[in-house]
Amino acid sequence: ICYNPLTQHWRYINSKNEPPQERSNHSAVVMGDQMIVFGGFNGLRMNNETVLYSFPENKWISPRKLTYLPEERDSHSSCVYN
Repeated sequence: ICYNPLTQHWRYINSKNEPPQERSNHSAVVMGDQMIVFGGFNGLRMNNETVLYSFPENKWISPRKLTYLPEERDSHSSCVYN
């Protein structure tokens, strides 16, 4: 589900590929034309998975190896810096 601040409406989107595993208590930030989703709780445990959603491509992307990944967490916040 995606929120459009211009129209102030929520709508369901069908991405071109398989979305990541469902989760709750994750964080998500928008940077440029991508949304970055981090961590959360999958019903069994917390995770530290990072996934990207590309708005122009309408698909989910698993980033290549990240040089630093925080520990598993949920119920946290994120921000874009610089």
